[in-house]
Amino acid sequence: MASRQKKCGQGRNRTVDTWIFSPLLYRLSYLTTQYVPPLQRAGKKSIIKYAILLALCLLCTTVAASAGERHTWQYYYEKGMIQLKGERYDDAVYSLMRCLDLNPTHYEAANLIARIFVITNRRERAIDYYRQSLAIKDDQADIHCALAEVYDYFSEDTQAFRHYERAVALDPGHVRAHAWLAMHLQRRGDRAAAQEHFKASYRLGKTAAGGILKRAREADRAGKARRAAALYRQVIQEAPAYIEAYFELYDLLYRMKDYASAVETLERFLVLRPDNEKAHILLGDCYFTRRMPGDRKRQIERAIAHWKRVIEINPDNFEAYRALAMVYGFIGKDIEAKEYEDKANRIEDRLQNVRGR
Repeated sequence: MASRQKKCGQGRNRTVDTWIFSPLLYRLSYLTTQYVPPLQRAGKKSIIKYAILLALCLLCTTVAASAGERHTWQYYYEKGMIQLKGERYDDAVYSLMRCLDLNPTHYEAANLIARIFVITNRRERAIDYYRQSLAIKDDQADIHCALAEVYDYFSEDTQAFRHYERAVALDPGHVRAHAWLAMHLQRRGDRAAAQEHFKASYRLGKTAAGGILKRAREADRAGKARRAAALYRQVIQEAPAYIEAYFELYDLLYRMKDYASAVETLERFLVLRPDNEKAHILLGDCYFTRRMPGDRKRQIERAIAHWKRVIEINPDNFEAYRALAMVYGFIGKDIEAKEYEDKANRIEDRLQNVRGR
């Protein structure tokens, strides 16, 4: 018995029990020595997973960048044009800026960006892109005029004047540039030169916008007031010196009882032609006799200013004196009313005596 037990313990000195369970013990021993805690295993799996995701993201970015690089400046310019037509202004600006990045000499893209900034009332930024365009290609009369109009908006008269002059020099047939150059020359006291440029603008404007004015008159006669007003405004935009368009639009708006827009039309005309007697007469009458939104006191003050301007332009206009007498009487200034009435009577008597001779 003892020998049998010894025999069974020989070799690796295993007992019968250990011999029986040795595979299980071996497996347990292996697992013990090779054991990795669950959190550590999960961590390793997470690191691998995120590494794979990062590699995929980098691959996608590289592919997208490669695809983007394949687009040419022509692609972005055409895309920007389409977006501009659809009034997607921010998208259009982005596309056109990409066009400029790829082709820094593309002055047309710079012009469109500037135009969008004017449309969206970001005129300060428009100046930069108009100047960039002219730095690339200076012989653009329309862009010189457009830049001058932006400078006018900010009352930068010197810069505006310079670009209007350049526009006319490049294109002697430029309707708008002649008109606004005349305005600046008038302000500088050069009446002869101002008159010359105004006449040139008027003559050119009749040719350029005469057809539109004809359609406006036809629409007015047909009772299509809003259509007529839109066409009159188009004439004024394209041919600022076309005098008839201002007065006919004023008359139309007056009949529509849109007095605020009516006076705005003639006030705009007086920026161009501040010495037009008829415009001052109509404005003085409308401000005083018609009720409009806003401060009534301010409107009466405007009426007085316009009637006084009529007298400065034509001291023999006794009707202007009578109008002032009426306004001053209305606001309770009887002394001033009497003075203007007496002046009106004296002027009228003198003119009648002259005509009777």
